[in-house]
Amino acid sequence: MSMRQKSHNHLTSESTYPPITITNVLPTQTPQPALSSSPPASEGTHVVYSAKPPRLNITGLRDANVQAYCDWQQSQVGNVSWKDEFRKACDVALDDGLDLDQIDELGDPEYFKNRGVKWGIARRFVGDMRYWADNHKCNVEG
Repeated sequence: MSMRQKSHNHLTSESTYPPITITNVLPTQTPQPALSSSPPASEGTHVVYSAKPPRLNITGLRDANVQAYCDWQQSQVGNVSWKDEFRKACDVALDDGLDLDQIDELGDPEYFKNRGVKWGIARRFVGDMRYWADNHKCNVEG
C-alpha cells in the first residue's frame, strides 16, 4: 500500500463522527459617530451622533464672542501670517453665521480648511473653543 493510501485509510477509519461545521458570527455593531461631521456626500448618506456635547459656558452676544475668541487666538501667535489665518477663520464663521457653540458642536476643522483656512489654524480654531470658554470666560455685550 502506498503512503497516500495509508494516509487516506487512516483518516477515514477515524472519522466515525459526522463532520462539524463552524460558523463565526460577529455581534452587531452600533453606529459610531463619524470623525468628520461634514455635510453628507450624497442625499442617501447619514451621519449618526451618539451624544451631543454640552453647550459652551459663555454668555453675551454670539457674534461678539466669535470676535473675542478670534482676538484671543491671534494673541497666542506672533507670526503675522498666522494672525491673518485666524482672522480668515473668524471671517468664515461670521460670514456663515456660525457662533462658537455651533462651531464646537460641528467640531470639524475641514469645514474651515475647505473655505481656505490653513489646516493647522483650522484645527486650532475648532479645537481650542472649550479651553477658551473654560479658562477665559467673558461676557461680551458688544
